[in-house]
Amino acid sequence: ASGGGLSGSSAAASGGGSSCNGTGTTYKIGYEGPLTGDNKQLGINMINSVNLAVDEANAAKNLCFQLAVLQSDDGGTAAGAPAAEAALEQDAAVVGVVGPAFSGATAAVGAKYAAAGIALISPSATNATLTSQGFTTFHRIVPTDAIEGKATADYLAKKFKTVFVVDDTSTYGAGVAQVVAAELKSKGVTVD
Repeated sequence: ASGGGLSGSSAAASGGGSSCNGTGTTYKIGYEGPLTGDNKQLGINMINSVNLAVDEANAAKNLCFQLAVLQSDDGGTAAGAPAAEAALEQDAAVVGVVGPAFSGATAAVGAKYAAAGIALISPSATNATLTSQGFTTFHRIVPTDAIEGKATADYLAKKFKTVFVVDDTSTYGAGVAQVVAAELKSKGVTVD
């Protein structure tokens, strides 16, 4: 593989004739997300998942390298994201990052990770604009606010003629609420 040589050899990458036994260079998977603050439980669940995946990969002893985890707490905020990103980027062994957990934090550091060539895979950043901001290494595994909001509105429009849309003014809450309200209005539902 390019950018770090994670496969070790072509035989290892194809699975045929490999003598890989889980030893060799150690590559790090970074985690950026809330490990303190109001959303720390979400971050704790995420880092536990990252740790479990890395432990299982290392226990299989079929890679031509080892994996380790480096965690960085951004508190779940855009303000905390730059320091968390810098801590991960400073370690040359970090080849990818799970996170950031939230859209605001992702928007704050997506360009920095892209410039460093570090892959981002967010399990939860849903703002639809994240994929149009030039963050060339950003990926997500969840639907965007646009998809989630439309599906929610479509469901509500089948059941109600008037809907109150309330959000918590967070990047996520406001984004989904705007999509829900617009889709409901397009379906003739009164939105308050």
